[in-house]
Amino acid sequence: MSNGTYYPVRLPMYDWPEVRVATAELENALHAALVDALGLTPADMISWPPEIDAPAMWDDPGVLLVQTCGYPLTHALNGKVRLLGVPHYSADGCEGPRYCSRLVVARTSGHERLEDLRGLKAAYNGPDSQSGMNAFRHAVARSAGGKPFFHRCSKAAVIFNRWRQLPMAWPMLPASMQSVGRLPARNCLH
Repeated sequence: MSNGTYYPVRLPMYDWPEVRVATAELENALHAALVDALGLTPADMISWPPEIDAPAMWDDPGVLLVQTCGYPLTHALNGKVRLLGVPHYSADGCEGPRYCSRLVVARTSGHERLEDLRGLKAAYNGPDSQSGMNAFRHAVARSAGGKPFFHRCSKAAVIFNRWRQLPMAWPMLPASMQSVGRLPARNCLH
């Protein structure tokens, strides 16, 4: 614990503008329940620094509860943290704690399936993302036949200038994108 002071519950992984209010409500409810169960007072709480990334949150000894992706949980955080719960999804292709990812392209690209993307550029979430890198890599490997599949791969954050441009572009993305494949459903955390 961090000198008897703790940070509020934070669920940063999928906190997009269109779900920010719902995320804040869930964070507040979880926080109130934990504070009550642990007998903490407002004096025991401190605010998160304004600019903090998820890995810094995960490793801080003052964490009450914070969200992580499955890959960091089973690798970088293995033995350091404890799994307390998993989300249950209701999106198409998901059931309970099983989720799936979609491969998407610009609607105007003319591409309709993964094979159409051979030799092109690809973007992924990050090297420590189960859904946004490892599941993607596995799907591509099945189609690659042991040969390079894409001309180049980059982190999506590079494309969106480290996500600063994403909030402005996000409202237009769903209408401008189409799925060329759905990855197999898998458990969200192992």
